[in-house]
Amino acid sequence: MLYKFRKNIERILASQSLSGSEAGILVCVSGGPDSMALLDLMRQCPVKIAAAHVNFHLRPEECDNDQKLVEDYCNLHRIELHVKHFNTMEYARDNGVSVEMAARELRYSWFEEIRRSLGLAFIAVAHNANDNAETLLLNLTRGTGLRGICGMKGNGGSCSRIIRPLLGIERKSIIDYLNNHGVGYAVDSTNASNDYKRNKLRNSVFPLLKEMNSSIIATMNSNAANFNAAMEVLDGLRPHILEKICINSPEEYIRRAYCTDVSVPTECRTRSQRIASFTYMALKDIFAGAMDIKELRGERGWKFWLHEWISGFGANPAQTAELAAMIESEQPKSAPGRMVFPEHIAIIERGFIKIFKAGVSPLASRVNIEDKGTHYRATFQGSLPLEFRKGTSPYIIRIPHPGDSFTAFGRNSGRKSLSDYLTNLKIETVLKNIMPLICINDEIAAIAGIEISNKFRI
Repeated sequence: MLYKFRKNIERILASQSLSGSEAGILVCVSGGPDSMALLDLMRQCPVKIAAAHVNFHLRPEECDNDQKLVEDYCNLHRIELHVKHFNTMEYARDNGVSVEMAARELRYSWFEEIRRSLGLAFIAVAHNANDNAETLLLNLTRGTGLRGICGMKGNGGSCSRIIRPLLGIERKSIIDYLNNHGVGYAVDSTNASNDYKRNKLRNSVFPLLKEMNSSIIATMNSNAANFNAAMEVLDGLRPHILEKICINSPEEYIRRAYCTDVSVPTECRTRSQRIASFTYMALKDIFAGAMDIKELRGERGWKFWLHEWISGFGANPAQTAELAAMIESEQPKSAPGRMVFPEHIAIIERGFIKIFKAGVSPLASRVNIEDKGTHYRATFQGSLPLEFRKGTSPYIIRIPHPGDSFTAFGRNSGRKSLSDYLTNLKIETVLKNIMPLICINDEIAAIAGIEISNKFRI
């Protein structure tokens, strides 16, 4: 086992072009069998190590005993040890997360802090082959995309400092190693409880699967490796596919959606170009990305590429499936589709999926109005000026209200619903409720950057 472990370490270091003498690894040790085996094996490798232990105070007596076990081992073998205490329940309550998630956030944040302070290359955690199999099945049970069934990474790649040297080793072999080498370890009493989903899989589901396949852990790890190999192929294609179907700038979106260029001089703009220019100015600070639905559906396996793109904005697999169903049913043709993510919103309309940052602010602050004596002159961030006459009361700038109506310039045949008018102009759904309206005498005199009312024309 030591030989296999050393090979794993050598392979991880080689993948990062490091040698043992220059690497340095922070070993995370809970006191359980996996982490004690990890620490005992690491101390026998020609690599500089330090150990880190977290006391979460979730099992008062047990947690203190775990800490003492780790301290005694490190003292015996002269290993530098760092210990941190957390009030995990308080953190979970204050941040609105589960106790499991709170413990994860707290420990990994602190591990990275210690790694940096000591100038070490990696953080080693004790996930093993059983953990990998459990994660794969747990993700399948919850619902996941292809990445969720690829299992854990033995090393985190170029962007992560987390390594898992025990990932190819089953828990039974780890226990045998500890017993054969006289290494003590603690047993977490909560592992026997099925209150946690992972425990239920470990204690109830995997024993049944082993009756069908005695090598189920090895099989699941092999499956994960196969899925991961397929994922690597798709990752190679990803930049080329997404570059072709994604729109990453507001300028490109305006060009594609409005068939015009925002660089057209103000005085030369047609009405449609004026609307496009207004849309660009209004959206440029909140635009996060867009995708042409026709081009998306032209790609083989388009639902996969949809998830690859939109998951980057916080969408989960269920939301991706819902969005794909909306696209297939062509719902966006009849009414705009809308989906909310943690920090973004998606609008599906007129052949595009558009992603905007959440928390869109009203546009009134971008309107500049000059008093020209007999009339007003209004501009919206460099748009073509709109001039309209004064009324008997001062102007105000506000957002649309339910029931608003408007008569556009040159139209003498009555009023029209403002909402319908904006829809006919193809104003973006994300903007319709925050449009800057200039009102005089309780009537809409102008829509800044777009149009003046026939009633207030000069």
